[in-house]
Amino acid sequence: MTVADVGSGFGAMTVVLGRWIGSGRVFATDITEHALRQTREYVKNEGLMNVTVIEGAEAATNLPDACCDAIFLRNVYHHITAVEAFNRSLVASLKPGGRLAIIDFEDRSGGQIPKGVPANRGGHGVPPGIVIDELEAAGLTHISTTKTWPPGEPTFLALFRKWDARSVSPAGWRQAARRARCGGPEATSRPAHTGRAARRRHRASPDLAVRSAATH
Repeated sequence: MTVADVGSGFGAMTVVLGRWIGSGRVFATDITEHALRQTREYVKNEGLMNVTVIEGAEAATNLPDACCDAIFLRNVYHHITAVEAFNRSLVASLKPGGRLAIIDFEDRSGGQIPKGVPANRGGHGVPPGIVIDELEAAGLTHISTTKTWPPGEPTFLALFRKWDARSVSPAGWRQAARRARCGGPEATSRPAHTGRAARRRHRASPDLAVRSAATH
């Protein structure tokens, strides 16, 4: 399996994924040299040989075409400025049948929108409905949205899948998406334990979102 941490920051999630995926492969991308340098150092210090760090761009992931079974963006989507071009790049980077996981938050306080970001965000964040509309327009199928993920955090998780023309029709993907939104077998569910200890476990294990993307 190959996964990508797009907007990897200083590499915390990248390292978690590198440990979890074992013999698979992890790509980490960011657009700042400082973040890329920190991630490379972190990966090297952890002795991970299955991680490749790539410099991204505002309008592209710069990932190879059809390289990923799953792609993960955490608190990144609301910073994207060239939305249409970037989303086309995300779709191109997914293998047929690949999944995309978006974790982000909605700003209900009317905060300042980041420079260059579309005004429809409504603040420093992005509503899940806009994420869904934009990624469906790019060609992905929306599978499910979990309003609070991880438990206790003010973020949502939206899952998408790239239609695989070789194995299923668009109507089949739409049917799977309807089952997910109705709580069917494709749905993303909250963990059963939502107490303080469980919330600590989920904050310490951010790869759960990618596991959901890769296994649902």
